[in-house]
Amino acid sequence: MNRSERAIAAILDTELRLRQEAIEAADDRALQRLRDAGLHFRTVGEAVTYQRRQRDAARATAALIDARNEISANRTIPERKTA
Repeated sequence: MNRSERAIAAILDTELRLRQEAIEAADDRALQRLRDAGLHFRTVGEAVTYQRRQRDAARATAALIDARNEISANRTIPERKTA
């Protein structure tokens, strides 16, 4: 590896390390904001998983409500027979 390649490798290493540090700092800030809101997650991944499950539950509930409404809308009321 020549001097130019070593210089490029050093720059890449530095930039990747700085990027990783920035990501970790952003995760820490996000977790603190969640804690301030009363949500005590240990990791950002745990918070994302919780959010995904909540969205899935909301979608399932909405689908059930839509299905119930469609069944109600398609239900015919039998006509009364007069004597």
